[in-house]
Amino acid sequence: MWGGQYRVNNSSASIYAYSHEQNSDSSYDCYIKFTEHRIYSEYAFIRVDRYFTKKYELLAGAGYLMGRPEWSCSYYFNDYTDPENWIFDNSRHSQEDNLHGVQLRSAFHYYLFPGFSLWAGVEANLFKPWTIERVDFPCLILI
Repeated sequence: MWGGQYRVNNSSASIYAYSHEQNSDSSYDCYIKFTEHRIYSEYAFIRVDRYFTKKYELLAGAGYLMGRPEWSCSYYFNDYTDPENWIFDNSRHSQEDNLHGVQLRSAFHYYLFPGFSLWAGVEANLFKPWTIERVDFPCLILI
């Protein structure tokens, strides 16, 4: 017996900091997002039949994973000390990539009655590591 699944996961996090002093202000805005697409197929090597003579089932499968990590960080600085010479500085860094990987899964089900089982499984997702490059920004002083 064959089965399959297509699933999309999204996760994201954001950090924002702002500082205002008498004649200047500055801020940081950092954002990271990860989107994952999975397509998966499995096969039941040992399965429950329609008469429920066997109460256990063993499944194994493999799938393809595609991940898309995105990262960005922005820095803004304004200095109003001299009204005729306004100082403004900003910088933005971003990085994104496409990651391809493999998913391996296996599960064991013990059916107490048709449609209800206790189960245990294992899943391994194999991606290449993705690291964020180092970026140095000026220090932000929060008051």
